[in-house]
Amino acid sequence: MTINIGVVTNDALVLGCDSVASVTMPVLDPFSMKTEKSDGGRFSVEFGFGDLRPIVTEVWGGVTKMFPLSDDPPVAATTAGLAKLNNRTMSSLAEEFKEKEKTRSRVNVEAIAKDFFRFVRKQFETHYEGYPAPEEVWEGPQFLVGGFGRDDPHPSLYRVSVTKKSAQESVREEFPKGESGVSWAGQADSVERLIRGYDSLLRRSVLKGVEDALRQQHEKMSKAMARNLQELAEVLGGDVPEDLEFRIPKRQKVSLPWDYGRIEIDYSNLPLQSAVDLTAFLVNMQSGKSKFARGVGTVGGRTHVGVVTRGRPLMMLNEPELAHNNVGFVGDL
Repeated sequence: MTINIGVVTNDALVLGCDSVASVTMPVLDPFSMKTEKSDGGRFSVEFGFGDLRPIVTEVWGGVTKMFPLSDDPPVAATTAGLAKLNNRTMSSLAEEFKEKEKTRSRVNVEAIAKDFFRFVRKQFETHYEGYPAPEEVWEGPQFLVGGFGRDDPHPSLYRVSVTKKSAQESVREEFPKGESGVSWAGQADSVERLIRGYDSLLRRSVLKGVEDALRQQHEKMSKAMARNLQELAEVLGGDVPEDLEFRIPKRQKVSLPWDYGRIEIDYSNLPLQSAVDLTAFLVNMQSGKSKFARGVGTVGGRTHVGVVTRGRPLMMLNEPELAHNNVGFVGDL
């Protein structure tokens, strides 16, 4: 898995990501499925593709998940999800796309994001040619793509999902023109909890619990009213007329104050250094959770941060050069 962060201010786009990649394998728990034993001692299992669960089989670091897509206008991206298509990394595909874009005239971020979607979507379809599972369960990469159009006074950020078939439904702007904020992709539950005060899993769990409790209470009230009417009729020396209708109010839709715990940050006016610090903090927080929580850590490694400002391509901050540190057993000389 991965953590991607995009912080949009009035003057800059700051991108952040981790550098760990993992390999997963879809597995099925036979003990949770309906099984039948044949006379030969073998078992058959009925399942749907939705019953498959991804299990991490391998993790490694040093992965490039942030890359430029265009220098003029300056546009960059981070990637989460599937790390390779057709045995090529996302950074390799992005480099090819960038070279091809040099010969084309694109003036805004949305156009480049849509062209990049079409480019990667072709690789995605080739990657899964002949794959036996239906397309609904194909795993694909997703991207945060952002920067400055040539005539844009403010940066923009788009979410790109390659599993959708058209650019129209796959490329979604995160903030209306001129607005600021923070977006995330990949494994970001800790980030979501900090920013919103909850994560999506918690919200679904709470809503389900409340809805189930209200439904059960509604059913109990209906049965209790019918029972009370019957008891009243018996006291009066008769039965409840068969054509008598009684109604209790319908269950109300649940509306909870989900915005109560949201952290207030003035993204639009963040100084550039503060935006960089915030981006790194959010990536590190998710990495720390992955490191200390039970299970295989699938977010971590070096935290990468890049900045895109008007008229200036992606600038990676404090990136180390390749180094040769294993210089041999020099102490033996």
